Amino acid sequence: MKKDLVSVVMSAYNSEKFISDSISSILNQTYDDWELVIINDASSDNTLEIINQFSEKDPRIKVIDNEKNIGLTISLNVGIKNSNGEFVARLDSDDLAEPSRLEKQINYLHNHPDVGLVGSGAYLINSFGNKIGFMNVMSQPDFVNKFMNNLNPFIHSSIMVRRKALDDVGSYREKFRYSQDYDLILRLSDKYKLSNIAQPLIRWRVSDNSLTMQHHTLQRIYADIAREFAIERRNYSHDSYESIEFNNLIDEMKIKNQGRYLCDRGVYDLLFNRKYKDGCAELLKGISKGGFPYNSYYRGITQIISKISVTTQRRKKQHQ
Repeated sequence: MKKDLVSVVMSAYNSEKFISDSISSILNQTYDDWELVIINDASSDNTLEIINQFSEKDPRIKVIDNEKNIGLTISLNVGIKNSNGEFVARLDSDDLAEPSRLEKQINYLHNHPDVGLVGSGAYLINSFGNKIGFMNVMSQPDFVNKFMNNLNPFIHSSIMVRRKALDDVGSYREKFRYSQDYDLILRLSDKYKLSNIAQPLIRWRVSDNSLTMQHHTLQRIYADIAREFAIERRNYSHDSYESIEFNNLIDEMKIKNQGRYLCDRGVYDLLFNRKYKDGCAELLKGISKGGFPYNSYYRGITQIISKISVTTQRRKKQHQ
């Protein structure tokens, strides 16, 4: 482990459209003591060729080429295992880091030694890279920890975590195909304070292909499993991760939380797919079954506020 080195871990699968911009955003950081560990997860397009072009020019870029597709969770653990930094940061292969991101996050961790992980706010961008809004985040550690069990207050692509903290809890748990970040964050919160920098330090790409409805629902299910495990740890000092069969648990969650998942689908359709009729119908059906879209409600409200803010700013500029 190298002191003050930041290891940025990025998993890439068929990312040829955006990965050049993502890599360039790390090359343009104001903090230069970093390494970028990119795991090519058996891409079938030109992703690997693009990565190699960058790595040939800058030795700080390390390339790992998976022989077969192993998914995000395992790929991230491979990247962490093959990294050397005292701090580990995440960035998705279609997102961008603001130039001062690494500098501001490492300074924050130096100034707050009791904080194990720090995230940030994010600008929302479309597939063309244009800003379309921003994502607000909770920033006070006490406030973050208070609401941790109701929603994930962190944007995965924005987090930076201490290596020591990762070693303490064991990195990502590989049965979590989705919401692996939430499970990690909840386990970190058992031992460390967690915080966000309110300022947007990444550009988070929102595109039609970024998340299908099926994947969205699975993320919610896995997030609920992570919450159940967190409750177990509080009550018994350990959870049943090692012994439980995930497929059975997923089926149980689908039945137990049917109403809320319908609400989540409705909010998702309203906000992202602009399917207003379908979204309202799903939302009302979910509420009738006792559901309430906790996480989507928070995310949705912040996005609506951000869009109103952006629209208001544009109108003010037009009238100046």
